[in-house]
Amino acid sequence: MRKFVTWSNLKCEYGNASWALIDGIVFVRTCNGSKATQLGGHSPEGIARLLIRELEAGDRPEDAA
Repeated sequence: MRKFVTWSNLKCEYGNASWALIDGIVFVRTCNGSKATQLGGHSPEGIARLLIRELEAGDRPEDAA
């Protein structure tokens, strides 16, 4: 039997994304890709914000030394 999953939209200082909590795993999707991690000691929304930040940081060019 399939489970019904609710995706939430999140706008924060790091960008816009959709996220869902499925079986204790937080999934995040942005226009730059997607990431997932296990739910830890933070709220699902807090973890989603962290994953958005990681996805957005990966899209920026590195500073030349």
